[in-house]
Amino acid sequence: MNFQTMTPKKKLPIRDYQLDEKGMMGVYAMSLVDLPAIEVDFVAMSQIDQIKLQATNEERRMVYGPALIPDQLIYRIDPETNEEYYARYSSDVIRQVAQRYMKMNQHHNATVMHQVPVAGITTVETWMKEGQSDKSVELGISPKLPVGTWFIGQLVEDDTVWNDVKSGVLKGFSIEAYFQWEVEQNKHSELFADLAELEKLLDNGIV
Repeated sequence: MNFQTMTPKKKLPIRDYQLDEKGMMGVYAMSLVDLPAIEVDFVAMSQIDQIKLQATNEERRMVYGPALIPDQLIYRIDPETNEEYYARYSSDVIRQVAQRYMKMNQHHNATVMHQVPVAGITTVETWMKEGQSDKSVELGISPKLPVGTWFIGQLVEDDTVWNDVKSGVLKGFSIEAYFQWEVEQNKHSELFADLAELEKLLDNGIV
């Protein structure tokens, strides 16, 4: 599976999302959704811990998955202008976003379907993929996700949400965030994504 070619095959402008220097932008919450924008589902650790089986018989209630994937083209529509475009994050920006997310103490902010705030969901693990021996691969997440992918692990203590995770209603993470993008770069350059051609080049090992 090629994660850069899972978006609609259209020629659209690309907005390279970035953080601001004043520290006002970034991810302020994580949402559990049925159709994650990055199009990769999380893994729910619903197995009972064998060490605790005899004593507590409790589930781990952890979900793991990618929050952002570097250089992935994410289809978007500007709510003010209705302009279609692709959002893109570099690996450097994603690392900054992940660090600011924790630094600003946003790891306890969670919603469901970008609508309902939930108190019983907390991001307790966060890391950047550094190589193919990454923890994400051991958890059963696709090894094809590139180095620089930001992964999170959430503890789900809300019973309703956990049941929706186990039943497959909620399948992945979607960020809630504010970003800026390079206006001049996108206004004055012919920066378009021809995904059909990109897929052909990737399949042939050219890029």
